[in-house]
Amino acid sequence: MSAGIHLELLPAAEVDELRADVLARLGERASATEAALQRAPGGWTMGGRAAEPWPFGDGTALVAGGPAAAVRDRDASAARPLLAADATAFCRLAGALPEVRVVAPPAVQPDAGCGNEGGEAAGSRRARLSGLAAGFAATGKHLLATVADVAEAQAAVDMGAAVMGGGGRLRERPPLSVAVMPSADGAVAACAAAESGVPVLVSGAPAEASRAELVATLAGALPVVVAVQEAAPGSPVGLLLRVPGGGSLDAAALSLTAAAAQVARAFGLPLCAAALATRASEPGWLASAECTAATLTAWLAGVAGLAGAGSLDGGAAVSLVKLALDAETASYVAAGQTGVKVDDETLALDVIEKVGIGGNYLGEKHTRRHMPDVWRPRFFDRTPYEQWLREDRRESVDLAAAFVDRVLAQQSGGSEQPVESLDPAIVAELDAIVSHAAPPATRT
Repeated sequence: MSAGIHLELLPAAEVDELRADVLARLGERASATEAALQRAPGGWTMGGRAAEPWPFGDGTALVAGGPAAAVRDRDASAARPLLAADATAFCRLAGALPEVRVVAPPAVQPDAGCGNEGGEAAGSRRARLSGLAAGFAATGKHLLATVADVAEAQAAVDMGAAVMGGGGRLRERPPLSVAVMPSADGAVAACAAAESGVPVLVSGAPAEASRAELVATLAGALPVVVAVQEAAPGSPVGLLLRVPGGGSLDAAALSLTAAAAQVARAFGLPLCAAALATRASEPGWLASAECTAATLTAWLAGVAGLAGAGSLDGGAAVSLVKLALDAETASYVAAGQTGVKVDDETLALDVIEKVGIGGNYLGEKHTRRHMPDVWRPRFFDRTPYEQWLREDRRESVDLAAAFVDRVLAQQSGGSEQPVESLDPAIVAELDAIVSHAAPPATRT
């Protein structure tokens, strides 16, 4: 999507009022906030273990996954705990989808029969860090790690440095960002990450889609932005909005996404919206309808990131088939946002004059030259009805499932080859970092 083409849901005067309301909530901290926002960049370069650097904040980046702890297999009646193999498969698939820019690895759950040494907090930390380790091994794309405190943030930073070959390379080409909550622990974690050169997203979750909740959410997030800029002036920092309603992507929630994007731009901060965590429990019509509306809204609103691709159950579970379908939707919406170029080449008046009325343009070089410009679906079936009947009435979900199977089997169908494997010594170092930050589970 071209920078600057945005859905202006709110008039400029109302955006100014909302901005003023947020600063008023901050009271005596308002002036420090304004100063910090002047130092915060509006966008930055994202790196990856094996991906070319790209500008975050210029267009809309699709973010796959999130800190889900469950996975839904196709045709399963219920979600099940997400294991290491599931996280690897999800991240591998995300790496093979060209529409996906960022991968937020899901949280790996302990094997059955194991307890968590150190309690629930340590178990959750280990689950998230284990998912991050799986993500580094499975894909070379930029990763988004959700961290709860400074120990977890430092572990994520250490993992990134291990993968990139040192802290200097980490700063030059950060392969990961961290998402933190707007709390005292989150602020300390954010500062630790920023001082190491890792971008930070401050997460907020309005209780409902209302003006008051949007103001409260932004007012809660900005002190963390201030802390980051005071600790490491000029560090990349943005906002991550989790859409309210438990994944019910209704008109109010979508409007909140568009309004939040406008207000975030007024503060000079990029916004990532976790708007694809549908309430649906399977990748069917409900998930597709909600996520298509969310994708269109996010692209038109000009959010920097659209998160939650592949998520079901309000973000509690992930689905590989839904990830493929979400990528397809994003591809279609992005193609529609490129606009229509009008010049001598696209008008092709000379070709029209040559072929004339009733002629056949399929044999013309101009037609062949521009055929790659036409968006083509992978899973949205356009075959004639009679052919569809002959081919076993395959739905989009069936085609997406077949695609997932091909990618994971490393056969034809993936858009990219599997990423080069990590050195075993680096894998061992990642495991050691996880074990140090969160003791391994013990058998009960």
